[in-house]
Amino acid sequence: MKKVVLINPPLTMEERYGDLAKAGSKLPPVGLCNLAAVARNAGVEVSIIDAPALGLDTKATYEMMMEFEPDLIGITAVTISINNAAKLAKYIKSKNTRSPVILGGPHVTAVPKETLTRFPEFDIAVIGEGEETFLELIKNLDKQTNLEKIEGIAFRRNGDVICSARRSFI
Repeated sequence: MKKVVLINPPLTMEERYGDLAKAGSKLPPVGLCNLAAVARNAGVEVSIIDAPALGLDTKATYEMMMEFEPDLIGITAVTISINNAAKLAKYIKSKNTRSPVILGGPHVTAVPKETLTRFPEFDIAVIGEGEETFLELIKNLDKQTNLEKIEGIAFRRNGDVICSARRSFI
């Protein structure tokens, strides 16, 4: 059985809300919950790490992730958290973790080529609604599938960022 960890990257209330941090709220990562449900229904073992809610920094998030021993790592990011997500991915890569790091969320959906160009620590990006795309990636990554056949992703080939065809909305 494959093991997947889905991560909402570290982000403090101050980073998220600035001067209004004390009035802000911590909402659960519903998108990650949706991905986890789809993957679990397909027989994948999934763990979610909501680093902001748990008050985790990059190192603590990595350590919690490694306790799960994932085969695949998914990180979500909105624009305000993209640098923190990249910092976490870079930390993961620096520890020689062989698991692919996949980025999803609103930021990379809006600017996939720019995001993967700027942040080489992400291996693949899921563009748009991730439920079907992420499940297809989980099922096919270790089979040497031609990534262009998986709709709704961006990836690197020979130094270029390639975007596959857009996946239809669910």
